Amino acid sequence: MLDYEKSSDIMGKINVDTFGKFKVYNTSCMDLVFKSRSDKQCKLLQYLLVNGNRSLSVDNIIENVYSENYYSDAKNTLQNNIYRLRKSLKECHIFNTPKKGLEYESGCYTLRIDDRFKIDFIKFENEISKGCSCSYNSKDSLECLENAYNIYKGDFLPNLVSEEWAIFKRNHFSRLYIRCIKELCERYFSAKRYDEAIKTCENALNFEPYEEEIHVKFIDAFVKKGNYRAAKKHYSYVTKLFYEQFNISPSERMQLTYRDIKEKNGNHDAMESGKDSSDEENQGAHYCNIEELATIYRVEKKRERRTGNSNILFSFSYSGDFDNMDKFRIKKILMSSLREGDLVSKVEEQKYVVYLVGAEFDTIKKVLERIVRRIKSRHQLDKGAFTIGRYYLK
Repeated sequence: MLDYEKSSDIMGKINVDTFGKFKVYNTSCMDLVFKSRSDKQCKLLQYLLVNGNRSLSVDNIIENVYSENYYSDAKNTLQNNIYRLRKSLKECHIFNTPKKGLEYESGCYTLRIDDRFKIDFIKFENEISKGCSCSYNSKDSLECLENAYNIYKGDFLPNLVSEEWAIFKRNHFSRLYIRCIKELCERYFSAKRYDEAIKTCENALNFEPYEEEIHVKFIDAFVKKGNYRAAKKHYSYVTKLFYEQFNISPSERMQLTYRDIKEKNGNHDAMESGKDSSDEENQGAHYCNIEELATIYRVEKKRERRTGNSNILFSFSYSGDFDNMDKFRIKKILMSSLREGDLVSKVEEQKYVVYLVGAEFDTIKKVLERIVRRIKSRHQLDKGAFTIGRYYLK
């Protein structure tokens, strides 16, 4: 772990963000942001920061920072980049005396990290370590784990896609993050704070959409809350996702989770299915709560660049003097007019969110307009005003 030295310069604090993006800035002025003049300079600073206060030989730096490029005089290239880096660090007041901050001695370079620096991955590791070592149900343990959870904003140094040292670190922090989510959920379960566990897993799946352990905790949270329908629907979703992406069947752990759902559901499931099966058996779309829809949407949104699929949410609302039977008929027409696998969630008494997975904007608009015409063609349902439009998650 990186050790801090005592600060000798009276300057602003230096923030270093490495999760989800890379940013170095002086907190005394938001304009004092490190701006790299080249990709090579940025990668050099990243490697030096991660190895702060360590003496790194010239050969070590060249091997780890410039391994993918061939330079006829790599040592001279490094020396030039060190010179430019020192200049950039001085411009944003990271160091008053750059040669002191980025030292060269006995053939080695050292980036001096003192107590002015606030580096996210160091804080992240420290908070998880403290959270897991404190008394299990203590306030301090929960607070430390929540701090770590809030620090993690995505992959470690995402711009470094092929550097081995960065991949090793990225996997390390990913494993720590997954551990943090599991530990945090267990503490929420002990305190019966199931909604917070659900929200935690939902957000975590934005960063780790294929991590089975987080999906299991997400399902467990629904089960403990008594929302067996949401638990079963998410189980169906994730098993389908893993099969489509990796051609794998549910693991033993996931199958145990499903058996747990069935056992704890018991008579509750029979009552619910008896009440709603006639309404849902012939529906093309899947009816779910907004939390489940949001989770699926965000996972698909993250895959959008790779799959090329469009991901757009629409609202479907209506106004008018409708009784409960009319509202039931409107919902039934809406659900039965959509495809199997499309999602619908009720967010207000007369407003639904509709998610047609992979459909383009114009296609969704035409589908919903056709549904409005179908509803208005029914006796007593033509008296209201129907509105469709884009919907944005809060």
